[in-house]
Amino acid sequence: MTISNKAKAIGCLIFGLFLLITLFSMLNTKREMSSKIQALQEQNSSLQSSMKQSNSKYDQLSKQYDELNKEKNGSANESLISTTNELFKLVYNYNTDKKSDSLAARKGQAKPFANSSALDSLFSKNAEDWAPSVSTISKLEERPQVYRMSSDDKNLTALVLIDYSVSIAESKPQKGELMYRLTFDPLEKKVSEIKLLGEISVTQ
Repeated sequence: MTISNKAKAIGCLIFGLFLLITLFSMLNTKREMSSKIQALQEQNSSLQSSMKQSNSKYDQLSKQYDELNKEKNGSANESLISTTNELFKLVYNYNTDKKSDSLAARKGQAKPFANSSALDSLFSKNAEDWAPSVSTISKLEERPQVYRMSSDDKNLTALVLIDYSVSIAESKPQKGELMYRLTFDPLEKKVSEIKLLGEISVTQ
């Protein structure tokens, strides 16, 4: 074999090896690309699944919030006003000459509208032992005015203005206005806390 033929043979061999290496490299690259694509597809599928779960959870939480917000600002307000009206009727509408209007009797009737702590604040802790020394007639001059206060708490807070009159020993009725601050539990539908803030005005 001449030198020229040897050179051609070596050239062909080198070219063949180059093609073979290139082919292996291309196949390896293709496998890597395929593997990456598969991994990305799996990741995408996982993200889509997580997104669907997150959207579903968000929709559920959003619905629960809307329902709670509606309850808090809708029927809860109605319960607050209704409970407040009934509670203060028992506090301020009474005639001590009537046994049914005794402090203990009215406190017992008020139990559906307030917890024991609030009742003790309104009627005295020892209502059973209290007895009037003189005849007293009290009444609400108008329905309690309830002013709801803004709050993010689950309970509702309100200011309540009471317009009442009281006659002692058949004297001329004296009018007055009192302001209370109360906390209302919409689940229990009861007043949980109450505090007398003070007298607003007194008219003879």
